[in-house]
Amino acid sequence: MAVDLADGDSIGKAAVMLHKSLNPLIIVGSGANTDAVRLALMAFWEATEIPFVVMAQAKGAMDEFSRDYLGSVAYEKNDYIHCSLAYADLIINVGHSPDELPSMAGLKEGAKIIHFLQSASSVNDDEVNHSVLGNIAANIKILTNIVKVSRDWRFSYFYNMKNKQTLGINERSSDNSSPVSACYAAFEMRERLGDSDVLVVDHALYEKCFIREYRSYQRNTLLVEKVKGGGLALLIFSSLLFSDKKVALICDEEAFMAGRECFDIAKSLDLLIVVLVLGPDNSSIDNSSLVEEVNKLGVQYYTPKDGEGFKRDTYKAKCGDGMQVVIADTDKAAYLDMEKALVGTPCDCAED
Repeated sequence: MAVDLADGDSIGKAAVMLHKSLNPLIIVGSGANTDAVRLALMAFWEATEIPFVVMAQAKGAMDEFSRDYLGSVAYEKNDYIHCSLAYADLIINVGHSPDELPSMAGLKEGAKIIHFLQSASSVNDDEVNHSVLGNIAANIKILTNIVKVSRDWRFSYFYNMKNKQTLGINERSSDNSSPVSACYAAFEMRERLGDSDVLVVDHALYEKCFIREYRSYQRNTLLVEKVKGGGLALLIFSSLLFSDKKVALICDEEAFMAGRECFDIAKSLDLLIVVLVLGPDNSSIDNSSLVEEVNKLGVQYYTPKDGEGFKRDTYKAKCGDGMQVVIADTDKAAYLDMEKALVGTPCDCAED
């Protein structure tokens, strides 16, 4: 089968732009979420060691435990990842359509963008944008073969921003107090699930916390559902598709109640599933109606009161047979305060 390649001049221009840059950065978009593109992009990164950020739709498309992984984009602006995006003088955009959110707004004035896309988009080539269209994996392989690593590339600012973000993540993930924080839950779920296990995150207030702080080892191991309550159906589908893996769900009480009929299907299939229901309010929330609903299902459930209990109960739930439900309160006000502080992060854009 013929492979649709970009013309040599287009890839050659991309190589020249890259070699002339000082602070290049890779954006990994949904178009990179295939085995072929992942392998090609990993080879390109290994050859150049250019730092990269990952969009939510591409979680796991690159090694998120690499030193050069700067984080996942969960917001439109004003967190540490956007500081790096605003500092880069060249963006290598792999498979992120300009029509997708989050957008690439807030780039440095004069910064250029190389778009590796499967087909034409709303981007018009100009002094800023250059498109390399066609088979993304094949085009990146060609670029890898001809690119010249520049001694002028500087990445220290990117690593500084990553270190600042990591300090905040480590502080939040170590908070095992009561009620359970969403960021602590993200950390514990990463500890609990294996490299190839699948975590489904329903559309909820704290989905951004999981996008940003739950690192993925492999493709399609963090699935973000954008329709409220749709995570339950995605959970069952994922369990059938990945029958050899543990599959877990993060949802809030509203999503659980909206799709509770799906759990009858899950029970009939005898799936080994961990379901986490994080209460959307503070520790005074009354979970009695939710517990009663779970009781009617006749499944094993747990109600941890703090971080240590959450750690213990998620371990039990993972090891249990059949459908397991963990009901944990989380402090909505504290989460909103944390998000407000994080998104208000000022960028120190001093030169290296």
